[in-house]
Amino acid sequence: KNLFIFMQDHYPNRLDCVLITNLSTPVQIVLKMALSLISQEVRGKIHIIPNNPEERDKALSQLIDPSFIPYWLGGKDEWRFSPDVYYGQVTASDREGREYITTMPYHTE
Repeated sequence: KNLFIFMQDHYPNRLDCVLITNLSTPVQIVLKMALSLISQEVRGKIHIIPNNPEERDKALSQLIDPSFIPYWLGGKDEWRFSPDVYYGQVTASDREGREYITTMPYHTE
């Protein structure tokens, strides 16, 4: 409860919209109870997307341009994140990476 209060009091405008999908029934119940602890302003930015395909498509289409709805949610967008494309060629070895991490000031204290 304190976390929700802290976040809504200090960071209410950092959140534009959150879409939560593929929740089991028990998780939906817990989430709905947790949502009752936060302000109406923040609660209005959180959208729980139904699991039923027809209802899900309708809800997503109201919030997202249909061309950007992922294929795995019933949309047409087949884009997948690729670390190789995003990060490019890795130029350090595993040993160099471990050495870099252990010599950074905030990791060595």
